[in-house]
Amino acid sequence: MSGTNCHPCVGSLIGSGTGLNNAIVNAWDPNQGRGVSAFDATHQFNANWIYELPFGRGRSYGRNANRVLDALIGGWQFSGLFRWTSGFPVNVDNGYLNYPTNFDREGNTDLVAPVKTGAYFNTGTPNIFANGPAAINSFAPAYAGESGQRNVIRGDGYFGLDFGVSKRWSMPWNDAHHLQFRWETFNVPNSVRFNVQSSLVSGALTLGSGGSFGDYSRLLTNPRIMQFALRYEF
Repeated sequence: MSGTNCHPCVGSLIGSGTGLNNAIVNAWDPNQGRGVSAFDATHQFNANWIYELPFGRGRSYGRNANRVLDALIGGWQFSGLFRWTSGFPVNVDNGYLNYPTNFDREGNTDLVAPVKTGAYFNTGTPNIFANGPAAINSFAPAYAGESGQRNVIRGDGYFGLDFGVSKRWSMPWNDAHHLQFRWETFNVPNSVRFNVQSSLVSGALTLGSGGSFGDYSRLLTNPRIMQFALRYEF
C-alpha cells in the first residue's frame, strides 16, 4: 500500500496530546499542516496460507492406506498468517504550554537536523532515536504563525507471524463424523515491535521531556501465545 498525504482534520483527533492529534493548528493557513496521514503505512505486506499434506487415503501418498495408518498420516493441515509494515509516523510536540500560533493547540516542532529512527536500546530503554534522548537537539519549536512539521518522523512498524497445525480423523462408526485437533500459535518468533504513539502519550516526544525524550512505553505486539482445541463434527 502506498503512502497517503492529507491535511490535518478534526476527524483524525483521537485524544488531546496523543500522537494522532492532527487537528489544524493555523486556521489561516491549513496547508502548513500538510503531511502523511497519522495512520499511514507506506509499505505493508500480508500473506495467508492453508496447506493440506498429501498423505492418507485417497491422496497422492498412501491412497490405499488402511484405517489405522490413515489415522496416523492422513488429515494433517498447516496454516499461517503474516504481516509486516514499515514504520508508523508520529509528531514531535512544541512542549508543554508552548503555543506559538494557536493557544488551543501547541503545534509541532521543526526538524532542524537529520535523525535516525526505529527501535534502539542504546540507553537501556527502548527509544525511537538511534542517539536516544540527545535527539531532542535535532528539533526546534515552531515560530509564531507556524504549525511545525506534521508526522515528519517514523518509529517502529508492525511484524506478525501466526501458525496453525490441525489434524482431522474420520470416525470409524460413521464417515460423516469427524474429530479435529488444532494447535495455533500467535507471534511465533515472539517478536517485539513498539507503539510509536506511546512515545507521545507518555510525553516522551515533547520538547522539554529531557531524559525520557523518545522512550517507548507500549508495544504493538503481544507475547507468543498458544491455544489448543478439540472439536467433534457430525
